[in-house]
Amino acid sequence: MSSPPPQRPSLTAGLAALKRQEYDLAIAHLNGVYTNESEGIRKRRAQQGLVIAYRKVGQGQQALNLCHLLTYSPDAPFQNWAKKTLPKLKRQFPDLEPSKTMSPDDPTDALSVSPPPIPKTEVKEPNNRFSVPSAAPEVRTWKNAGRAKRLGTLPKTSKLGSDIRWLWGLQGITAIAFFGWMVTVIEISFSLVQYLLLKLPFLSPWQILYQDPTLFLFIFSLLIFIASPVLLSVLLKKGYELEPLNLEHLKTIRPESATLIQRCCRQRKLPQPTLGILPTSLPLIFTYIQYPIGHLRPTGHVVISQGMLDRLEDDELAIFYATQLAHILNWDFLLLSACVCFLQLPYTLYWSVSKLGERLADRLDIPLLELIVRGLSTLLANLSYTYYHLFRLPLLLLSRWRLLYSDASAVSLTGDPNALTRGLLKLAQSWHRGIMQTSTVPEVVERFDLLLPLGVEQAIAIGNLTPNQPFESVLQWDLHNLYRYGVTLLSSHGRLGDRLQRLTDLARFFRLETELDLPFIPPRRFSLSSDFTQWLTTQMNFSLETELRLPFSSPIRLSLPSTLPEWLKTAINLIVATSIFVNNSLPLFPRALCQAFIVGIGFRLVLMLVGAIAYFFYVGQLVWLSQDQDGDLITACYFISLSLILMLQINRYYPEVRPLQDQRIDRSESFAKFQIDATLTPQKRQIMRLQGKLLGRRGVHNGLGQTLILHTSAGLIRLRHCPCVSIFGDWGINPICPKDLIGQSVKVGGWLHRGADVAIDLAYLEGRSQLQANSYHPLLLSLLAISFGLWGAYLVFQT
Repeated sequence: MSSPPPQRPSLTAGLAALKRQEYDLAIAHLNGVYTNESEGIRKRRAQQGLVIAYRKVGQGQQALNLCHLLTYSPDAPFQNWAKKTLPKLKRQFPDLEPSKTMSPDDPTDALSVSPPPIPKTEVKEPNNRFSVPSAAPEVRTWKNAGRAKRLGTLPKTSKLGSDIRWLWGLQGITAIAFFGWMVTVIEISFSLVQYLLLKLPFLSPWQILYQDPTLFLFIFSLLIFIASPVLLSVLLKKGYELEPLNLEHLKTIRPESATLIQRCCRQRKLPQPTLGILPTSLPLIFTYIQYPIGHLRPTGHVVISQGMLDRLEDDELAIFYATQLAHILNWDFLLLSACVCFLQLPYTLYWSVSKLGERLADRLDIPLLELIVRGLSTLLANLSYTYYHLFRLPLLLLSRWRLLYSDASAVSLTGDPNALTRGLLKLAQSWHRGIMQTSTVPEVVERFDLLLPLGVEQAIAIGNLTPNQPFESVLQWDLHNLYRYGVTLLSSHGRLGDRLQRLTDLARFFRLETELDLPFIPPRRFSLSSDFTQWLTTQMNFSLETELRLPFSSPIRLSLPSTLPEWLKTAINLIVATSIFVNNSLPLFPRALCQAFIVGIGFRLVLMLVGAIAYFFYVGQLVWLSQDQDGDLITACYFISLSLILMLQINRYYPEVRPLQDQRIDRSESFAKFQIDATLTPQKRQIMRLQGKLLGRRGVHNGLGQTLILHTSAGLIRLRHCPCVSIFGDWGINPICPKDLIGQSVKVGGWLHRGADVAIDLAYLEGRSQLQANSYHPLLLSLLAISFGLWGAYLVFQT
């Protein structure tokens, strides 16, 4: 949705937006400065910023025109910069040339192509940044369902009214798991470095790598936990211009939110949390630990963005503040904020190395040096990004659980579940628009995703809906699919449909009109009654409260002999049900890891039986099969089983996708149908060929192809890329990578599958001039399968 240019174009605001990667907003300001200013340093700085912004959003013609014009600048620094940048622009946009009719005496010709629409955000000067924005017209009509007149205790039978001790117990387990996983990852990394140093010539191993890092990591983690309030505050102030938000000022523009904070702190005897605001148009809210002066009890630093004030009504903002107060009351923000602070180390290294590598490579005139700098920076950035995602794995379950508890507590504080429903949906829509405007996932969202109330996948799914499509259509999969519970295991946020359905149930409990027409799903409680076996195979889902449900909604009937004991029947049904769940709800590699346990144990039992028979018949050459003191045989059986399972299932999971030029392009509407299909499972692979504009980060920032999004007429579609040699850096010998096609109109071929969201595993990606980037999902899995098989054979040989 477009809006007119800002009434007061500002060079400072434009450069700040460029730094935050809000390119459309930067173009709006810099274009105004460039058009209105006379010749001078401000005009040339705006021109330089426009070249960078147009290059980032893929508008090569404007970037080439302005850069070519800047080569005539009388200022030597700008002229030299333009002469270095112009060849790079021509390499990036080989089909374009600067306009030949453009004259240095008529600089407005450089902007002959109209700029893209700017985001619908009011840009405010520092003195009135927190003023109440003018209400923007909403395209979608909201019910604006009411709230409870009286606040009361939530029903004990509610799925949200669970015992807080379960959450505290999970935090203890998460803390132990996070530290143990961190030590394990670092020890494995040290072992790999030692091995490389031993094998490479002219190098010797470092003695420090042979020491146990556990004590050092424990002390380091403790220091990070203590210093996390200061470190996070410094990061937000320096990197994102965090400013304090006075409660009295908040009371003048959002009275209900300020009143809620005061009332909750007074009733619960909490020290008032510190409030802050980020000057970004993207709606954000999160809380991290803070130690208030004069209080022994730690409290939180609640940070919101200007976009929250712009997008949400007062009651919606108030309940989001209530969710942050709930995190403080539940004590779940302590551990997670400290761990997020630790995660900033690898992420900041990834982001800083990427920026520095791009900057140095752009300034170098020698191609060989540019290649070396870009290759080394890409390698280091890829490693840092990989460690960031490895370290966060033990935190995912806590990140999902705590949202359910905070939703319940927020409703008990405000009595307004409908406001939280509207707020979550509005946040998703705003994030969707923000991704389209910035052409990538904002950095701040990825940095603090574990603390945010929403995930990027959920925002994309909700934002793809047209105004005349009901929200309920895209939530059906979250509510009714049989295998929905396994796909969020590696997600930082749970299923949005599940959260909204719980809020809808609470609205019914308060006898309110519901914002969404979602069905009531009664909970199934754990019982040891005589029908336990039947219940176990008909409803399997583990909920966060005192309810135990496992992952099935349809019965599995086995013809078991009536003479078998009840416990054996239960065990058999449990094994069969779990096997079907794993087979139908998990992607190929995680599924193979689980299946290899069962197959490997069976394989080992067969070998033990063969060894026992050989011992009985005095066949000494096979007796060793029943002996495994060091555990090498059982490990070998697991890896060999894993290798066989992968090799047998790769072709079925990834069927052949023919070259794009030989096939027709599917209509975008076909993807929209898959997005609302409640019967789609991770095993139902659909070959898709679509066309659209490729969005994502550019250059070193996207060395792994981790942020690739296809913008089609049906909305945004996440693309999953599996790189090959580009994992080890961009050394000029790699084929075309997807990051080289960012901003272009591309044709995509791949396998559509349903996970936490609907995404496409890339096979081919074709841009202009028949440039084609390949993805290597089947090849990588085949190499892993061969490696596992060889390792298993080596262990057997060693035995």
